[in-house]
Order: sequence, then C-alpha cells, then structure tokens
Amino acid sequence: MQDNLKVDSILSFWEDSPEAMDMILTNGIWKKKSWACMGVGLNGHYASVWFGQRPDRAGKPKICRSVTRSKEKSSTEHAFYLIYGSYPATSSATKVLGHLKTKGFKSAGILRTHKHVRVYLSHSSDFQQIKRERQKWMKKYPKIWILEQ
Repeated sequence: MQDNLKVDSILSFWEDSPEAMDMILTNGIWKKKSWACMGVGLNGHYASVWFGQRPDRAGKPKICRSVTRSKEKSSTEHAFYLIYGSYPATSSATKVLGHLKTKGFKSAGILRTHKHVRVYLSHSSDFQQIKRERQKWMKKYPKIWILEQ
C-alpha cells in the first residue's frame, strides 16, 4: 500500500460511492444543502473531506507560488491542462464544450482519464503559459484549475 495518496485515486474512490457523490453534488438527502466551502485533509493512508454551508472565515486559500518547472522537463514529460470542470458523463461535458466553443475557446476540448471526464479551456507543455492563461481567466471563471499529466 502507498504511503502517499494521489488526488485522482481519492476522487475515483469517492466517485465510486453513490453516497459520497450525493453529498458532494448535493443530491438525494443532501439536495437542500448549498456548500459554501469545503476542505480536504490527507494523512498517510487517509483522506477526509468536509463541507460547510457558511463561508470559511479564513477566506480563500493562497495560490502556491513555489512551483517551478524547468523548460526541458515540462516540454518533454508533461502536459498541462487548464480545466474548466469535471463531469459525470461525456454527454454533459460535450454540452459544456459546445457552449465554450461559442464563447471563443477554439482550443477547448474534452480530456478523459480513468473515470474522469473533464473539459479544458487550453493545454500546453509549457507550465508558465498555462499559469498565464489561468491568471487571465480567473476573474471570469474562478473555479478553473491546472491539471498536470
């Protein structure tokens, strides 16, 4: 067993649990809830998630500025995607993609990995370029994030 958990494996585990997905997506017994904040804790072999109906008093988390990439490494070994959202099915992602294309995101697309169907606004092997793209769109789309593969 691994000592360190991977985010995608945790998300896959939660996606495989109808009860967890109902809570996360506010369906079923959770349909009257509206999550204003959430937190995730990782420790060894354990992952915990919590949701709150009131905004977190600590405010938004700060963006980590310590990530650095060498140009050689990022251009040969990695792809970076500016993710707009994750969806339970390809049909949902396709609808969102069509909407984004009409808004001018010509390089937007769908990324399928393991059990995830994600819509991305752009992708590049250059991490700095994707960071700049994210900064450019953060005000309009505050939930976008970068995925490294």
